[in-house]
Amino acid sequence: AGAAGSGGFENLVPKVLGGDLKSGGTVATMQKDLRLVLEAADDLAVALPGTSLVQQLFNANEAEGLGEYGPQSLIRAYEKLAEVTVRK
Repeated sequence: AGAAGSGGFENLVPKVLGGDLKSGGTVATMQKDLRLVLEAADDLAVALPGTSLVQQLFNANEAEGLGEYGPQSLIRAYEKLAEVTVRK
């Protein structure tokens, strides 16, 4: 099965669409992990532009007070950028 048939996808999409943005790990924990990955990549002189972008999106969520929400709260950053709401 492809990514659309993955357990993570099947678990998070209903949460996002239902407005459950708090379950799962937290944005704050993801930020810590992303920081460590980006520091290691910098030490190795390896560019990780996708990882940097994800960190910026999580930064936006933390700035909105969503640090204790789950990673599915990234939908809030996308909704704000696109000026749409996809959640119920």
